[in-house]
Amino acid sequence: MAVSSTLLWKKAIQDLQVNAPFQKLRRNLLLLLQLLLLILLCMALAKPIAHYTPGPGNLSVILLDRSASMSATEKDYGGTRLDEAKRRATNLVNAMSRGDMAAVIAFDDSAQTVCPFTTDTARLRAAIASVQPTDRATRLKLAYKLAEAQAQFNEAQLRANVKPDVYLFSDGRVLDGPDLSLNAELHYEKIGTDQLGNVAIVSLSAKRNYERPTEVQVFARLANFGPEPVDADVQLLIDGQLAGAATGATAAALWPERWDDNQRLAYERTTGRHARDSVEFPHIDLTRAAVIRVEQMHKDGDALAADDAAQVVVPPPKSLSVLLVTDATTSSKKLSTASTSSTPTPCSRPLTKTKKPPTTTWSSSTATSRASCPPPAIS
Repeated sequence: MAVSSTLLWKKAIQDLQVNAPFQKLRRNLLLLLQLLLLILLCMALAKPIAHYTPGPGNLSVILLDRSASMSATEKDYGGTRLDEAKRRATNLVNAMSRGDMAAVIAFDDSAQTVCPFTTDTARLRAAIASVQPTDRATRLKLAYKLAEAQAQFNEAQLRANVKPDVYLFSDGRVLDGPDLSLNAELHYEKIGTDQLGNVAIVSLSAKRNYERPTEVQVFARLANFGPEPVDADVQLLIDGQLAGAATGATAAALWPERWDDNQRLAYERTTGRHARDSVEFPHIDLTRAAVIRVEQMHKDGDALAADDAAQVVVPPPKSLSVLLVTDATTSSKKLSTASTSSTPTPCSRPLTKTKKPPTTTWSSSTATSRASCPPPAIS
């Protein structure tokens, strides 16, 4: 049947296509751009991070700081600084290529080769894991010398005499920084931050009174290595028993060691306070030998426990003893009235002319005088 127009039929077909649940996707450039923009936005919100550790050179020396400051706990690391240094050093070993050689050196104020040059990565990882912390200071000079010696040693001419790559894992708290030099390519991995709090006992002395030997005086000095001023109570223990405490007005008031004189004066003018970095425990009655322990009690925010306490052994008191050299014919009654602290013992030989007079020696710690008996008489 012939019709005059198909316009109505086209509209009917379009209505059917719109109502269909599944349709073929048409090519639409604008839609493709919108989808691409949405994908990029989702990736940006996901914050993708690629961790890449560049591999070391053909000849590398790993220096691990094991000093006392590396035992400080860092919240960002979930452990100590030494734990983080060992983790980074292990990642460095894992990035070694085939044929690369490395050595491991641990140091504090001395240095020790934990593993000599080797291509065995398993051995290097075991050496790094075996490094343990110490309570000693940090000096790099010996570690640098040992690293240079390891690199210059050419076993059976199998290794070229080249400068090694030295990877230093440390918090940087070294005592000999100005005196350092290294004939190698240094890569410094700083471990830890400078914002951790730490109150330390840096010196302790305990001495007996010369005139009253049973009386002991204890003196301790503290230091604040953190960024903020700190008030620290201090307690004294004798053989594990609490014997005294410095609190309140007698406690230590510590300004940061990193402050200069101008910062200290400005803080004291503002607060009206003055620094007090020492505590004293005088007139302690101690008639026996004992272990005296002093401990600072500011534990909140203190990152290093190793320097919170110090102890010293005090020997028992010794009374003054005098050895009197005299003629054997002198009566013991007259001698006893001359000395009330001890009874002199006459020498068995008669006092006669000798080649030289008796010698006398003094010991400052026991305050004891001893005169030797004269030698045999000259015939």
